[in-house]
Amino acid sequence: MFHRLLLLALASAVLGPGVGRAQTLDLTSQSQVNAASSYTVADSIYVHGNDIVDLTPLSGITTVAGGLNIFSNPQLASLEGLHNITSVGPIGVFVYQNPALANLDGLRGLTTVGDIIGDLEVRSNGALANLDGLRNLTLVGGNLDITNNAALTRFCGLQPLLANNGLRGWSVLASNGQSPTVAQIIAAGPCGSFAHLMSSGCSFGRQLALTGSHQLGGTITATMTGHNGVPFVTWGFGPPNSSWTYCACAQVTVGSRWQYTSSISLTVPASQVFLGMPLLAQGLDFVGSTGAFCTPFPNLWFAFTDIQVATIGV
Repeated sequence: MFHRLLLLALASAVLGPGVGRAQTLDLTSQSQVNAASSYTVADSIYVHGNDIVDLTPLSGITTVAGGLNIFSNPQLASLEGLHNITSVGPIGVFVYQNPALANLDGLRGLTTVGDIIGDLEVRSNGALANLDGLRNLTLVGGNLDITNNAALTRFCGLQPLLANNGLRGWSVLASNGQSPTVAQIIAAGPCGSFAHLMSSGCSFGRQLALTGSHQLGGTITATMTGHNGVPFVTWGFGPPNSSWTYCACAQVTVGSRWQYTSSISLTVPASQVFLGMPLLAQGLDFVGSTGAFCTPFPNLWFAFTDIQVATIGV
Protein backbone atom coordinates (compact mmCIF):
# COMPACT_ATOMS: atom_id res chain seq x y z
CA MET A 1 0.00 0.00 0.00
CA PHE A 2 2.82 2.43 0.89
CA HIS A 3 4.42 1.67 -2.47
CA ARG A 4 1.25 2.70 -4.34
CA LEU A 5 0.69 5.81 -2.23
CA LEU A 6 4.26 6.85 -2.96
CA LEU A 7 3.68 6.36 -6.69
CA LEU A 8 0.45 8.35 -6.50
CA ALA A 9 2.23 11.22 -4.74
CA LEU A 10 5.06 11.13 -7.27
CA ALA A 11 2.60 11.06 -10.18
CA SER A 12 0.79 14.08 -8.78
CA ALA A 13 4.08 15.93 -8.40
CA VAL A 14 5.16 15.09 -11.94
CA LEU A 15 1.81 15.61 -13.61
CA GLY A 16 0.65 18.57 -11.55
CA PRO A 17 -2.96 19.29 -10.65
CA GLY A 18 -5.72 18.00 -12.91
CA VAL A 19 -5.42 20.65 -15.59
CA GLY A 20 -6.73 19.27 -18.89
CA ARG A 21 -7.48 15.90 -17.34
CA ALA A 22 -10.53 14.28 -15.82
CA GLN A 23 -10.86 13.37 -12.19
CA THR A 24 -10.10 9.99 -10.69
CA LEU A 25 -12.92 7.56 -11.43
CA ASP A 26 -13.75 5.25 -8.52
CA LEU A 27 -16.45 2.99 -9.94
CA THR A 28 -18.10 0.55 -7.54
CA SER A 29 -21.31 -0.33 -9.41
CA GLN A 30 -22.57 -0.85 -12.96
CA SER A 31 -24.64 2.32 -12.70
CA GLN A 32 -21.49 4.33 -11.92
CA VAL A 33 -19.70 2.76 -14.89
CA ASN A 34 -22.64 3.72 -17.11
CA ALA A 35 -22.54 7.29 -15.82
CA ALA A 36 -18.86 7.66 -16.79
CA SER A 37 -19.53 7.40 -20.52
CA SER A 38 -18.59 11.02 -21.25
CA TYR A 39 -14.95 10.76 -20.15
CA THR A 40 -12.06 10.67 -22.61
CA VAL A 41 -9.17 10.95 -20.11
CA ALA A 42 -8.81 10.16 -16.43
CA ASP A 43 -6.31 10.72 -13.64
CA SER A 44 -6.80 7.14 -12.46
CA ILE A 45 -9.52 4.51 -12.81
CA TYR A 46 -10.64 2.08 -10.11
CA VAL A 47 -13.23 -0.54 -11.08
CA HIS A 48 -14.45 -2.78 -8.26
CA GLY A 49 -18.05 -3.82 -7.72
CA ASN A 50 -20.17 -6.91 -7.20
CA ASP A 51 -22.59 -6.11 -10.04
CA ILE A 52 -20.15 -4.76 -12.66
CA VAL A 53 -20.40 -6.78 -15.87
CA ASP A 54 -19.90 -4.26 -18.71
CA LEU A 55 -17.12 -1.71 -19.22
CA THR A 56 -18.16 -0.56 -22.71
CA PRO A 57 -19.41 2.80 -21.36
CA LEU A 58 -15.71 3.62 -20.78
CA SER A 59 -14.82 3.18 -24.45
CA GLY A 60 -14.27 6.92 -24.92
CA ILE A 61 -11.25 6.94 -22.61
CA THR A 62 -7.91 6.94 -24.43
CA THR A 63 -5.44 8.04 -21.75
CA VAL A 64 -5.09 7.31 -18.03
CA ALA A 65 -2.56 9.70 -16.50
CA GLY A 66 -2.09 7.79 -13.25
CA GLY A 67 -3.17 4.18 -12.82
CA LEU A 68 -5.69 1.63 -14.08
CA ASN A 69 -7.02 -0.70 -11.38
CA ILE A 70 -9.49 -3.53 -12.10
CA PHE A 71 -10.03 -5.66 -9.00
CA SER A 72 -12.58 -7.63 -6.98
CA ASN A 73 -15.23 -7.87 -9.70
CA PRO A 74 -16.86 -11.30 -9.27
CA GLN A 75 -19.04 -11.05 -12.43
CA LEU A 76 -16.73 -9.21 -14.84
CA ALA A 77 -15.84 -11.53 -17.74
CA SER A 78 -14.42 -9.01 -20.24
CA LEU A 79 -12.42 -5.79 -20.28
CA GLU A 80 -14.03 -4.71 -23.55
CA GLY A 81 -14.59 -0.99 -23.27
CA LEU A 82 -11.00 -0.27 -22.25
CA HIS A 83 -9.74 -1.05 -25.75
CA ASN A 84 -9.16 2.59 -26.71
CA ILE A 85 -6.76 3.23 -23.83
CA THR A 86 -3.30 3.53 -25.35
CA SER A 87 -1.27 4.68 -22.36
CA VAL A 88 -1.37 4.47 -18.57
CA GLY A 89 0.78 6.64 -16.31
CA PRO A 90 3.34 5.92 -13.61
CA ILE A 91 1.01 4.33 -11.07
CA GLY A 92 0.61 1.38 -13.45
CA VAL A 93 -1.93 -1.29 -14.37
CA PHE A 94 -3.34 -3.69 -11.78
CA VAL A 95 -5.76 -6.49 -12.68
CA TYR A 96 -6.47 -8.86 -9.80
CA GLN A 97 -9.13 -10.97 -8.11
CA ASN A 98 -11.55 -11.04 -11.05
CA PRO A 99 -12.61 -14.72 -11.00
CA ALA A 100 -14.72 -14.62 -14.21
CA LEU A 101 -12.23 -12.74 -16.38
CA ALA A 102 -11.20 -15.01 -19.28
CA ASN A 103 -8.78 -12.76 -21.20
CA LEU A 104 -7.28 -9.28 -21.43
CA ASP A 105 -8.45 -8.56 -24.97
CA GLY A 106 -9.98 -5.29 -23.81
CA LEU A 107 -6.42 -3.98 -23.26
CA ARG A 108 -5.36 -4.57 -26.87
CA GLY A 109 -4.90 -0.85 -27.50
CA LEU A 110 -2.46 -0.43 -24.63
CA THR A 111 1.11 0.36 -25.73
CA THR A 112 2.78 1.98 -22.71
CA VAL A 113 2.61 1.70 -18.93
CA GLY A 114 4.55 4.45 -17.18
CA ASP A 115 8.00 5.55 -18.21
CA ILE A 116 10.72 5.35 -15.56
CA ILE A 117 8.16 3.78 -13.20
CA GLY A 118 4.82 2.04 -13.65
CA ASP A 119 4.13 -1.61 -12.83
CA LEU A 120 1.97 -4.15 -14.63
CA GLU A 121 0.38 -6.68 -12.27
CA VAL A 122 -2.02 -9.47 -13.25
CA ARG A 123 -2.77 -11.59 -10.20
CA SER A 124 -5.31 -14.10 -8.90
CA ASN A 125 -7.73 -14.15 -11.85
CA GLY A 126 -8.90 -17.75 -11.74
CA ALA A 127 -10.40 -18.04 -15.25
CA LEU A 128 -7.75 -16.03 -17.09
CA ALA A 129 -6.44 -18.27 -19.89
CA ASN A 130 -4.16 -16.01 -21.94
CA LEU A 131 -2.42 -12.64 -22.16
CA ASP A 132 -3.02 -12.11 -25.88
CA GLY A 133 -4.59 -8.72 -25.22
CA LEU A 134 -1.18 -7.33 -24.20
CA ARG A 135 0.40 -8.02 -27.60
CA ASN A 136 0.67 -4.32 -28.53
CA LEU A 137 2.46 -3.38 -25.31
CA THR A 138 5.90 -1.90 -26.01
CA LEU A 139 6.92 -0.33 -22.68
CA VAL A 140 6.46 -1.10 -18.99
CA GLY A 141 8.45 1.42 -16.99
CA GLY A 142 8.40 -0.60 -13.78
CA ASN A 143 7.99 -4.26 -12.86
CA LEU A 144 5.97 -7.16 -14.26
CA ASP A 145 4.03 -9.44 -11.88
CA ILE A 146 2.01 -12.31 -13.40
CA THR A 147 1.12 -14.64 -10.53
CA ASN A 148 -1.56 -16.96 -9.16
CA ASN A 149 -3.68 -17.19 -12.31
CA ALA A 150 -4.64 -20.86 -12.18
CA ALA A 151 -5.88 -21.23 -15.79
CA LEU A 152 -3.18 -19.11 -17.46
CA THR A 153 -1.16 -21.05 -20.03
CA ARG A 154 -0.58 -18.63 -22.96
CA PHE A 155 2.04 -15.88 -22.59
CA CYS A 156 2.66 -14.92 -26.24
CA GLY A 157 1.03 -11.53 -25.60
CA LEU A 158 4.15 -10.57 -23.65
CA GLN A 159 6.59 -11.67 -26.36
CA PRO A 160 6.94 -8.34 -28.21
CA LEU A 161 7.43 -6.44 -24.93
CA LEU A 162 10.09 -8.83 -23.67
CA ALA A 163 11.82 -9.51 -26.99
CA ASN A 164 12.30 -5.79 -27.60
CA ASN A 165 13.56 -5.00 -24.08
CA GLY A 166 10.46 -2.99 -23.27
CA LEU A 167 10.39 -4.07 -19.61
CA ARG A 168 12.54 -1.74 -17.50
CA GLY A 169 12.09 -3.43 -14.13
CA TRP A 170 12.11 -7.00 -12.88
CA SER A 171 9.61 -9.76 -13.64
CA VAL A 172 7.86 -12.44 -11.60
CA LEU A 173 5.93 -15.20 -13.37
CA ALA A 174 4.85 -17.85 -10.87
CA SER A 175 1.99 -20.04 -9.65
CA ASN A 176 0.03 -19.84 -12.90
CA GLY A 177 -1.37 -22.72 -14.96
CA GLN A 178 2.03 -22.56 -16.63
CA SER A 179 4.84 -20.19 -15.69
CA PRO A 180 7.47 -20.01 -18.42
CA THR A 181 10.66 -18.02 -18.06
CA VAL A 182 11.21 -14.76 -19.93
CA ALA A 183 13.63 -16.56 -22.24
CA GLN A 184 11.02 -19.22 -23.03
CA ILE A 185 8.36 -16.61 -23.84
CA ILE A 186 10.72 -14.80 -26.19
CA ALA A 187 11.77 -18.03 -27.92
CA ALA A 188 8.18 -19.24 -28.38
CA GLY A 189 7.25 -16.29 -30.62
CA PRO A 190 4.42 -13.76 -30.84
CA CYS A 191 0.66 -14.31 -30.87
CA GLY A 192 -1.17 -14.51 -34.17
CA SER A 193 -3.88 -12.06 -35.19
CA PHE A 194 -6.58 -11.24 -37.73
CA ALA A 195 -6.71 -7.72 -39.19
CA HIS A 196 -7.98 -5.59 -42.04
CA LEU A 197 -4.97 -4.93 -44.26
CA MET A 198 -6.16 -2.55 -46.95
CA SER A 199 -9.18 -1.41 -48.94
CA SER A 200 -9.54 -2.85 -52.43
CA GLY A 201 -11.06 0.29 -53.87
CA CYS A 202 -13.92 -1.61 -55.47
CA SER A 203 -15.68 -3.80 -52.90
CA PHE A 204 -19.16 -2.34 -53.54
CA GLY A 205 -20.63 -3.94 -50.43
CA ARG A 206 -18.77 -7.25 -50.66
CA GLN A 207 -17.07 -8.28 -47.44
CA LEU A 208 -14.60 -10.97 -46.38
CA ALA A 209 -14.13 -12.19 -42.81
CA LEU A 210 -11.42 -14.42 -41.33
CA THR A 211 -12.26 -16.76 -38.47
CA GLY A 212 -10.67 -19.74 -36.74
CA SER A 213 -7.21 -20.23 -35.30
CA HIS A 214 -4.24 -18.17 -36.53
CA GLN A 215 -1.80 -20.40 -34.64
CA LEU A 216 0.67 -22.86 -36.09
CA GLY A 217 -1.35 -25.97 -36.94
CA GLY A 218 -4.64 -24.04 -36.72
CA THR A 219 -7.39 -23.80 -39.33
CA ILE A 220 -8.40 -20.44 -40.78
CA THR A 221 -11.62 -19.90 -42.73
CA ALA A 222 -12.25 -17.02 -45.14
CA THR A 223 -15.92 -16.28 -45.88
CA MET A 224 -17.29 -13.73 -48.35
CA THR A 225 -20.69 -12.10 -47.92
CA GLY A 226 -22.71 -9.55 -49.88
CA HIS A 227 -22.00 -11.13 -53.29
CA ASN A 228 -24.73 -11.48 -55.93
CA GLY A 229 -22.75 -12.99 -58.78
CA VAL A 230 -20.26 -15.86 -58.99
CA PRO A 231 -18.04 -15.87 -55.84
CA PHE A 232 -14.33 -16.63 -55.69
CA VAL A 233 -11.94 -16.54 -52.72
CA THR A 234 -8.15 -16.63 -52.68
CA TRP A 235 -5.19 -16.86 -50.30
CA GLY A 236 -1.72 -15.46 -50.88
CA PHE A 237 1.60 -14.88 -49.13
CA GLY A 238 3.15 -11.60 -50.18
CA PRO A 239 2.19 -8.00 -50.89
CA PRO A 240 -1.04 -6.98 -52.68
CA ASN A 241 -0.83 -6.12 -56.36
CA SER A 242 -2.79 -3.45 -58.24
CA SER A 243 -1.15 -3.74 -61.62
CA TRP A 244 -4.10 -4.76 -63.80
CA THR A 245 -4.21 -2.35 -66.75
CA TYR A 246 -7.96 -1.76 -66.60
CA CYS A 247 -8.50 -2.07 -62.87
CA ALA A 248 -7.24 0.03 -59.97
CA CYS A 249 -8.44 -2.48 -57.40
CA ALA A 250 -5.83 -3.77 -54.94
CA GLN A 251 -5.61 -7.53 -55.28
CA VAL A 252 -3.95 -10.52 -53.70
CA THR A 253 -2.03 -12.04 -56.60
CA VAL A 254 1.34 -13.19 -55.28
CA GLY A 255 1.35 -16.96 -54.78
CA SER A 256 -2.44 -17.10 -54.86
CA ARG A 257 -5.06 -19.06 -56.74
CA TRP A 258 -8.72 -18.09 -57.00
CA GLN A 259 -11.17 -20.82 -56.01
CA TYR A 260 -14.82 -20.95 -57.03
CA THR A 261 -16.48 -20.70 -53.62
CA SER A 262 -17.67 -18.15 -51.08
CA SER A 263 -15.82 -19.82 -48.20
CA ILE A 264 -12.55 -21.72 -47.97
CA SER A 265 -10.45 -23.09 -45.12
CA LEU A 266 -6.72 -23.56 -44.78
CA THR A 267 -4.79 -25.46 -42.13
CA VAL A 268 -1.56 -23.66 -41.29
CA PRO A 269 1.43 -26.03 -41.31
CA ALA A 270 2.83 -26.63 -37.83
CA SER A 271 6.26 -25.42 -38.87
CA GLN A 272 8.28 -22.60 -37.33
CA VAL A 273 8.91 -21.35 -40.88
CA PHE A 274 5.39 -19.89 -40.89
CA LEU A 275 5.70 -18.12 -37.54
CA GLY A 276 5.03 -14.41 -37.99
CA MET A 277 4.16 -14.85 -41.67
CA PRO A 278 1.24 -12.78 -43.06
CA LEU A 279 -1.40 -14.74 -44.96
CA LEU A 280 -3.53 -12.47 -47.16
CA ALA A 281 -7.09 -13.30 -48.23
CA GLN A 282 -9.59 -11.68 -50.59
CA GLY A 283 -12.95 -12.35 -52.20
CA LEU A 284 -14.01 -11.68 -55.81
CA ASP A 285 -17.56 -11.41 -57.13
CA PHE A 286 -17.92 -12.02 -60.88
CA VAL A 287 -21.01 -9.98 -61.70
CA GLY A 288 -21.15 -10.58 -65.44
CA SER A 289 -23.04 -7.39 -66.25
CA THR A 290 -22.13 -3.75 -66.68
CA GLY A 291 -22.02 -1.45 -63.71
CA ALA A 292 -19.63 0.44 -61.47
CA PHE A 293 -17.24 -2.48 -61.12
CA CYS A 294 -13.69 -3.38 -62.06
CA THR A 295 -13.48 -4.48 -65.69
CA PRO A 296 -10.10 -6.03 -66.56
CA PHE A 297 -11.55 -7.63 -69.70
CA PRO A 298 -14.33 -6.42 -72.02
CA ASN A 299 -17.80 -7.26 -70.68
CA LEU A 300 -16.42 -9.08 -67.62
CA TRP A 301 -17.27 -7.16 -64.45
CA PHE A 302 -15.83 -7.85 -61.03
CA ALA A 303 -15.98 -6.56 -57.46
CA PHE A 304 -13.14 -7.27 -55.00
CA THR A 305 -13.47 -7.33 -51.22
CA ASP A 306 -11.00 -5.53 -49.00
CA ILE A 307 -7.88 -7.54 -48.21
CA GLN A 308 -7.74 -9.24 -44.81
CA VAL A 309 -4.59 -10.65 -43.22
CA ALA A 310 -3.89 -13.41 -40.73
CA THR A 311 -0.52 -13.10 -39.01
CA ILE A 312 0.54 -16.59 -37.96
CA GLY A 313 1.55 -16.94 -34.30
CA VAL A 314 1.85 -19.45 -31.48
